[in-house]
Amino acid sequence: MKDPSFVLRKAYKQAIASSGVVLNVFDGQSDSTEGNYIILNVQEVSFQGTKDTDTPKAKVSIDIVTRFQNNRGSSKVSDDIANLILNYCTPSAGVLNVSIDNFNISTFEVSIRTIEGQFGSERIIRKIITIDHELYEN
Repeated sequence: MKDPSFVLRKAYKQAIASSGVVLNVFDGQSDSTEGNYIILNVQEVSFQGTKDTDTPKAKVSIDIVTRFQNNRGSSKVSDDIANLILNYCTPSAGVLNVSIDNFNISTFEVSIRTIEGQFGSERIIRKIITIDHELYEN
């Protein structure tokens, strides 16, 4: 039994870089208070199995943070970033572009949530992509 958290974050950081998204990607929390960026986090890891095998399930979140000054801006920016990531990171014609060290993905499920907030004259729009994986070790 291995905790896939680190290799999962590493795989998605590489996949985001390959997807064409040009933003800083932070592991767990942001060091930035300005501009647009992405925060990667593994929300939960659980194991189910028998005495002979175990199957890890892991949820990774890709938190796209977009910021706009003077109360301007729309969710189109975060939508476009999310679509680049989703087009690259979800299977197409049986091909999966995410490679996780020592694990293969057997199934996954994607959910997307948008959160918007106003803070003084700054508008922040966050689009959170959650990908729930069922993995098996190589």
